[in-house]
Amino acid sequence: MMQGFVLCALSLLGQPERGLLFASMPQAGCNQADVIPPADMLATLAALNIATTKIYATSPGDVVTISDLQEALAPFLTKEVALFVEGGPGLYKGIDAVIEYATIPAPALAMGFRHYTTGDAGGAPSKLLVGANTVETTVLVEATFFANDTEPPYQLPQPMQSRNRFTFERKGPSCDAFISDWYVFLTPSFAQHLVNEVWATNYTKFYGPHDICKFHENYCVDDYKQYTNFDACMSYLLSIPLTSAKCGERLLTGGHSRACRAKHRNMLALNPKHCFHIGPNRRADGTPNRDPDGGWKCDDSECDLAADGQAEVQVGIPHEAWFAASLGYDDWVQKHFVDQGDYKFPASA
Repeated sequence: MMQGFVLCALSLLGQPERGLLFASMPQAGCNQADVIPPADMLATLAALNIATTKIYATSPGDVVTISDLQEALAPFLTKEVALFVEGGPGLYKGIDAVIEYATIPAPALAMGFRHYTTGDAGGAPSKLLVGANTVETTVLVEATFFANDTEPPYQLPQPMQSRNRFTFERKGPSCDAFISDWYVFLTPSFAQHLVNEVWATNYTKFYGPHDICKFHENYCVDDYKQYTNFDACMSYLLSIPLTSAKCGERLLTGGHSRACRAKHRNMLALNPKHCFHIGPNRRADGTPNRDPDGGWKCDDSECDLAADGQAEVQVGIPHEAWFAASLGYDDWVQKHFVDQGDYKFPASA
């Protein structure tokens, strides 16, 4: 979803040369308390878009490492940046956590499950609202679920209205405009994308519990191991609710649920601490199953992360086209990976 939030800036600025993007930046010694000019904030967004273009142009099998992502994106985010995503994805604090979540849709990491492209879908107009050190963007982003080369093609196009608010602050010797806070609103079409993830967790083999447990076996070893074996993993995941009973339909991919663990499975290739997030929410002695940084994820203690006034999202039952696309996705994984004695693990580290 990262690419969607900068399209509004690009519609105003075009594609400037990288060296010219910060031509309007203040010189060293500027007052960091000053209101940041809109042109500086938009320049940061435009530069960030250029940096992310390569990430979103990858393909399954391409190597994308966490160091690659950090090198590309760190110049535009504060180290303490916070990202909050309505609807269940939750709160991410610190530059590493934000990068891990924001790059989930990159094809090299999504491995044929979804793909977001740059550029407005259907010529829909972008909206831009500039405030004091903030920029809010709304744009329609082309997006496809089950984005693989199935024959016949079962790809499921689902354009998404992406609405984001960015807060900036001055950092560094040149007082550049860095993103310090990023808020993603739950638009109806984004809500449908979350529903797709819930459906896929429930109805597909290669996105649901089977896939989560395969990722656990591959990435979660030694002190990061959560389950004694594959069957124990499957048994546990099938014993917990698809979506959190306590959080309800305001946090579809949060709380004590399979859907939350599917979300964190998507980040395992970049950081093994997510092993703790796909594991049981409590240890055998009843204490919270915290990761090495002290984080406790996929527990109903997250239920208070629902934004005030946020609407509930009805999950419902998938339609016929969705089921056809999901079957095509499972067939593609089986044919291109499993039948070849392989699995769809990202070529990343």
